[in-house]
Amino acid sequence: MSLDDALRRVIAEAVAAGLEQPLAELRDALETTARIAKATNSVQADPELQRLSQLDYLDAEEAGKLLRIGRHQVYRLVNAGLLRCTRFGKRQIFSRAELDRFMAQHEHHTPEPMTPAVRRRLASAAN
Repeated sequence: MSLDDALRRVIAEAVAAGLEQPLAELRDALETTARIAKATNSVQADPELQRLSQLDYLDAEEAGKLLRIGRHQVYRLVNAGLLRCTRFGKRQIFSRAELDRFMAQHEHHTPEPMTPAVRRRLASAAN
């Protein structure tokens, strides 16, 4: 029996036992892990991103490259109060910890697919 077959059997048994919520949490965790692995692979493939990911403090342009947005969008996030920075004269410096906090806070989660089990759970929660 392959690992894939074993996982499918365990998932089928869990669904039969009514464990949809833990399975949804497990699926979300696996999707997050896959996104992190994909981001790590793209950073390793690009030497500029690899260099930037090792810095503790970045300027607006470097922060934008790391976040994969433009420098002006970084300034807009600061002005909106979504991203914190330290000012040295006219220069804005961003800590790597602050960029990581921002990314973790604004991580996008995909919604659950509307399966019959999800419909039942939503219907029972509404009643």
